[in-house]
Amino acid sequence: MNKFSLTTILFYLALSGCSSNNYVPMTQELRLQEKLTASELKSLQYFICPGINIHFHEMIDDSQVNKGVLIQRNGSRDIRLEVEDWSPAVGLHATDHLVAVSLERGLAIPFGVDQGAESGAYQVLGRQNGRDFEVFYNGNWYRLQQGEPVECNDQLYYFPQIWVDTQALEEIIDERRALKGRFVEEYPDQENRGLRP
Repeated sequence: MNKFSLTTILFYLALSGCSSNNYVPMTQELRLQEKLTASELKSLQYFICPGINIHFHEMIDDSQVNKGVLIQRNGSRDIRLEVEDWSPAVGLHATDHLVAVSLERGLAIPFGVDQGAESGAYQVLGRQNGRDFEVFYNGNWYRLQQGEPVECNDQLYYFPQIWVDTQALEEIIDERRALKGRFVEEYPDQENRGLRP
């Protein structure tokens, strides 16, 4: 691993404090500094902390004719989805400013920063709807239910974000490390150039 990469990862470990797990927050700075490609981002193991608690509420008021019978439906439908702290997720899609992570087959939740941003933690993305923040999932807009701040790696966080395992990140960086080569002119003592670091 090159020195710059190791320094960067150690910096993020220091930010997250000494903890039993070795996760660092996924940030735009980390992505840009390490030049992580979309393919590399999709191959990382992600974890979500704080967890996610989302709620979808729909009023049902429709009627239809089925085999000559009028069927009237009135009422409501409620769906609540909970993701526990440190739930594992895989990357399904990545662009310049986001990673959509999946907790179940075929469905994903986007995490990232504002388009064009060069810094910031990858937090859950969505839209503001009045006083509510909503997340798009499985074809519907779910209301994010925020509670008390949650401790993730010895710091308190209010908003769900994604984290990566430092060991997996190091492995990806090591795999694509390329040697730049050397020029004779850079070493005045040419007889011993093979012994120089």
